[in-house]
Amino acid sequence: MLVDVNEAQGSALAHALGVEGYDAAFVRADVSSKPEVDAAIAVTVARFERIDILVNNAGITHAAEFLDLEEKDFDRVMAVNLKSMFLMSQAVARLMVKQPWPDKRGGAIVNMSSVNAVLAIPNQVPYVISKGGVNQLTKVSAIALAPYHIRVNAIGPGTILTEMAKAAVLTNDESRRKIVNSGWTNEFERPIYFLEHREGFAFGEGMDYVRLFWKSEGKFLSRQLTREENVTFCRLAGIGLTSF
Repeated sequence: MLVDVNEAQGSALAHALGVEGYDAAFVRADVSSKPEVDAAIAVTVARFERIDILVNNAGITHAAEFLDLEEKDFDRVMAVNLKSMFLMSQAVARLMVKQPWPDKRGGAIVNMSSVNAVLAIPNQVPYVISKGGVNQLTKVSAIALAPYHIRVNAIGPGTILTEMAKAAVLTNDESRRKIVNSGWTNEFERPIYFLEHREGFAFGEGMDYVRLFWKSEGKFLSRQLTREENVTFCRLAGIGLTSF
């Protein structure tokens, strides 16, 4: 199920996926609104009967210097980038907890974070703050949902050539020169698939700083992955260490 505020593009994408043989559908919803989130989930369950995987990918930017940023623009970015992930994650997790899981595998939630969760851009104040919040949301929900076998992870990429990035970052020749390596949206297919299906792992942070949660004597502990473990993780996920 595709969920977005852009009905024309969402419907077109669902149709294109259907042509390729996928069972896809679209529902229009503002994911920063709890009533619309609940309605979208109800439509999804009515259509597909259950939800096994959630990918939180809604995001916007607003460029303004710190001293010039207005409250309404700060609130708007935080609502779309952070609040929406909380609302969707909570609502879907409540459903996942109630769903039958014959193999006790549980569900999976993947949040799209950013390298800007730790690297600041001076004129992208709410975006940077929201992505830092996404990392913390991912960690706390990973711990909270681990007893229910629900895995929560985040991907923290650098600049990806989306229309938003082109408008917000690649605005002139100087900025384009600074972005030496940029990625493409299709590079996330394998990492997202890996995080959705890899059993036994609940990372709770972006791939740039991966934190591993595991069960030991009934307690869920955390630690920073070693470089060797990061290399293994990236090899298994089919990504290069320089990609994130």
